[in-house]
Amino acid sequence: MKKIVMFLTLVISLYSQSPDTIQVIVNPTTGSVLDTFTITVYVLDKSTGQIDTSYTGPVYFNIDNQTAYHLMDPTGASVYKGSVTVPGVRIYRAGNVAVYAIAQNGARGASSVLSISPATPSRIQVLYENQLLVPGDTTIGGKAPFSPPARIAGDTVGFRLFLTDRYYNPVFGNADIYLSSNDSLAEYIPDSTSISDSAAVNVWFKIATNPPQFGGTDSRMLYVLPYDTLNFRGDTLTPSFQINAGNYTKLLLLGPGERHFPGDLINGKKGEIPYLPSAIPFNLRVYVCDDYHNWLSGVNDNAILVFNPADTLIDTVPSVLNLSQGVDSFQVTIYRSGAYVVYALDQDIGRQSNQVILSITGSMYISQVSPDTVLSGNPIHLTVRFVDPESTLVPHSHNLYLTPVLAENLQPAPGSLTPQVVYLTSGTFDGNITYTTNASEEIRIMITDSLGTGEHYTDYIYVAYLSSLPDTLINYPNPFGKVGSEITHFNFYLPRPARVKLYIYDLFGNLIKKFETNGNTGINQITWSGKNDKGKKVASGTYVVILKATSGAEKVLETKRLISVIR
Repeated sequence: MKKIVMFLTLVISLYSQSPDTIQVIVNPTTGSVLDTFTITVYVLDKSTGQIDTSYTGPVYFNIDNQTAYHLMDPTGASVYKGSVTVPGVRIYRAGNVAVYAIAQNGARGASSVLSISPATPSRIQVLYENQLLVPGDTTIGGKAPFSPPARIAGDTVGFRLFLTDRYYNPVFGNADIYLSSNDSLAEYIPDSTSISDSAAVNVWFKIATNPPQFGGTDSRMLYVLPYDTLNFRGDTLTPSFQINAGNYTKLLLLGPGERHFPGDLINGKKGEIPYLPSAIPFNLRVYVCDDYHNWLSGVNDNAILVFNPADTLIDTVPSVLNLSQGVDSFQVTIYRSGAYVVYALDQDIGRQSNQVILSITGSMYISQVSPDTVLSGNPIHLTVRFVDPESTLVPHSHNLYLTPVLAENLQPAPGSLTPQVVYLTSGTFDGNITYTTNASEEIRIMITDSLGTGEHYTDYIYVAYLSSLPDTLINYPNPFGKVGSEITHFNFYLPRPARVKLYIYDLFGNLIKKFETNGNTGINQITWSGKNDKGKKVASGTYVVILKATSGAEKVLETKRLISVIR
């Protein structure tokens, strides 16, 4: 602004000394901001009124003597021997305006008043309550420079909305818009707006930018967005502004699984605290907050944690926390299972935080199953131990709930498990269960309880279903060969002991692998690593398996099947 004043002062000084004046003629005298005009400039001798042919040099244009804004193009021309004609001139400011011309020697003049109409409505401008709209300026977005004051979280800030043409000239019309902000909790009054030429709106901001609540730097913005994006363009408030956190009024305590939610008047946090194992450290985070749970620093008070019950088997590091940074945490270790209520206490002023409930489980399960391959309906031996995080047995007695699930996706398995409830005695269960199915399945047993201990899954169990026992050969997994499933198991049933030979051929009839063993009455298993007789991995593809079982000269079982290897 000082530069503009100095420039105008210089022009006035030069003009008072200049022997010349300027005549400005604009054609046509009416039109639109979308039209072009022709400007003719004559530099005239003041005393004679004749063209001063001795003047050759620049002449500068502006609209309504407003040199601070770019309201037309071009903004200058070169005069030769006292005159110049400039075609194709664009005037961006609508209304009753005049074109001013100023020569380098200080001579100046203005055209007669022009009547310039705006273009069709196409923009929605958003400005601060006291910020000026600059119609016609194409370099600063139609807004005068403005220094917004910093606000406090919870303040209501006023804004003005204008419907303009493409050059920011106010126009008559209607547009439906909605407002948005990078404050996710901001409230708008009114919350939906239809602009008829212009409108006023108040916004209630809640999330502080100073200090920034989400790390890094932050500043508050307001966006106006038209529903009709084809015909209207929205706007972003400039410049952005700051929302300062208010005074220290609340102390906020967050447990594991909870996260800070600044701007929320009621809770200030989201998330849920999971069950926590004993003897494993976890953090309780403390925030110094204003009314809207925005954290702020610089409070030099001391805080402690208060537990109920006040168990002696609780370690808190540090024992006393200084609040000067506005956010810090205690590392807590609880060695006894149970439910605890805890809150933070500002010892200096007696301010208490919200209460947090901690559920300490103190244990977990480890298990073992055998065999890992079993015929449908045959016993599975299950051993379960209840241990602490150091794998030391926890001698607790309670029910265990057993649920069969498919190994591949942990969804409920279709077969039936017996029993479904067993009793853990002094931390241990050791007994048999059975799983009955009408299809061969790879399952796991999910173990849960009513204490809040996390779900536990046993190792994989392959349950074979042989629909026609004397003639059935199955293998699992099929296909196999990838990492994690590099071997396959062949299962078959023998009604009596027999000599077993198992041959694996490729599709060209080449013998790849041969097994010979003595089979027993019942389910038998042969495991293949996917390697040929020379110890090399076979290629991906389909293979033929033939199994022959004989007892002396008598055939006990002869069958074959196709299997697939996928690398």
